[in-house]
Amino acid sequence: SDIDSAELIALAKEACCSGINNIAITGIFSTTNPTQEIEASNIFKSVNSNFNISMSHKVGGIGLLERENTNIINASLLDKCK
Repeated sequence: SDIDSAELIALAKEACCSGINNIAITGIFSTTNPTQEIEASNIFKSVNSNFNISMSHKVGGIGLLERENTNIINASLLDKCK
């Protein structure tokens, strides 16, 4: 399905206001087609270019649960690796 850009922009703004810097983006079929994850990342970056963003198609295998968990852990560590 299509990405709801307005909703993602609102979430990105809320993250900024809450002091959240690390974002984990996971799409169900992103290992075969990462387009939605990349689009979501671009939307977040358009709100705050300093967001640390982890996309599941870059960090995990094909299993959704394992990829989602790996992605969340990866995102939580991104600012510590800079």
